[in-house]
Amino acid sequence: MPEYRWPDPLHPGSYTKFPSLFRLLVSAITGVGLALSFTWLYFPLYAWVSISLLLMMIFGATPRVAFFCGYFHTVAFVLASVSWIAEVLAVHGGMSRLAGWGVLLLIAAVLGILTAVFTWTVHRVSRRSILLACVAAPFVWVAMEFTRAHMPEISFPWNLLGYSAAANSAFLQSTTLTGIYGLSFLMMAFNSLLAWADAAKTVSVQKRATIVGASSAIILIIAFLGPRFLPQSHPSHLARAVQPNFPEVDSYSPDWFEVHKLDLDELEELSLQPTPRRVPAAARRR
Repeated sequence: MPEYRWPDPLHPGSYTKFPSLFRLLVSAITGVGLALSFTWLYFPLYAWVSISLLLMMIFGATPRVAFFCGYFHTVAFVLASVSWIAEVLAVHGGMSRLAGWGVLLLIAAVLGILTAVFTWTVHRVSRRSILLACVAAPFVWVAMEFTRAHMPEISFPWNLLGYSAAANSAFLQSTTLTGIYGLSFLMMAFNSLLAWADAAKTVSVQKRATIVGASSAIILIIAFLGPRFLPQSHPSHLARAVQPNFPEVDSYSPDWFEVHKLDLDELEELSLQPTPRRVPAAARRR
């Protein structure tokens, strides 16, 4: 059995000593970490670093391991970030929970192929130059996301990388020109920078740390100070949401609107000018 040693961060060439099983496990963990930027534990920082760890796992790996690093990353990401799909299919789609999770696993398997192509492509470029691979990675990633969002019949534009930073109004300004893909490109570029800083062999540690530190400072300044310079809009209207208690059915009869006309009129009136004395008939049936 080959003898592996733990990589030394001061010697970037040591990442080639990662065992394959370790690479695959860390890649899956990075998928779960990325999902944390979209789930109940919302913390966008994960999205700024998770893909860099994935890139570190594919540098120095075999092409097959690099392919499956991307595959397991996305399978873990999908199962962790959109697990609600299985529940929706079970509750509203008439499926068993096992079948709902089976469909979600199929979705994850298809999307995993796209990310696997990304990691395989970047790995191929890295065999020529780590720097060139890190420069190419944002372009390949955005191409993968665009393909994922525009596949015929099975397009899946959920949780693109840029969406994790969409809550910050300063970062969101870039989408007016580039759409969400521009924000994904920016975040992927920073991930690539971190991966380059770890893997660069000919650049001093001090220089790499300076570049990463300066880039991080710029991003933090934009994130925390940028929104202060944006014009603030003040609402002039108030909207109210009224949820009726109509039963959920598979189909509606042609005269459904006529039968429930009074209920719908009362709901409209309640949403415009609610009063405590008037309760719609649909609400009274609760």
